[in-house]
Amino acid sequence: MHPASSVSFQGKLVAEDLATGIRQATRRSWLHRLLIGWFVFLAIAFAAVALISQQASSWVGLIVPILFLFWLLGGASIQARSQFKHHQHLSELGTYEFDTAGFQISRPSLELKLPWSAVLRIVEFKDQYLIYSSPNCFHVVPRRFLADEQKWRELVSLSSGKPIEKG
Repeated sequence: MHPASSVSFQGKLVAEDLATGIRQATRRSWLHRLLIGWFVFLAIAFAAVALISQQASSWVGLIVPILFLFWLLGGASIQARSQFKHHQHLSELGTYEFDTAGFQISRPSLELKLPWSAVLRIVEFKDQYLIYSSPNCFHVVPRRFLADEQKWRELVSLSSGKPIEKG
């Protein structure tokens, strides 16, 4: 069975779509995991020092690793809200078109067109797909936009020449 030669759909991103994408992308990063491990280690070390010394001022050392942990774990929502605030086109209704040559996202104030040769990888998550055009740049395609997800998956995996990875 051959997939359709093109698939298109419309949808409007919300900040949570982007925040989820950022969270999922960073959780795949070895650096993100290393930083979380390091700050958990620091928090445990400072807590141990505070318990051993039994001085109230020793607990102050816990502030820095705990703040960094909150930033690492909660920064995606802040970053997504900032992106939506500074890039108005993200919140506009977009038309997503996928064909054998590449994909295009058209919004009233911006149009993006990428050939499949510019796509590094495609990663599938529970609620969305991330299409990477560079190691740190991705385009979010929420599953709720896809009327016929199976047809879209067949077209994308055949056209891009890249398997859709599980995230």
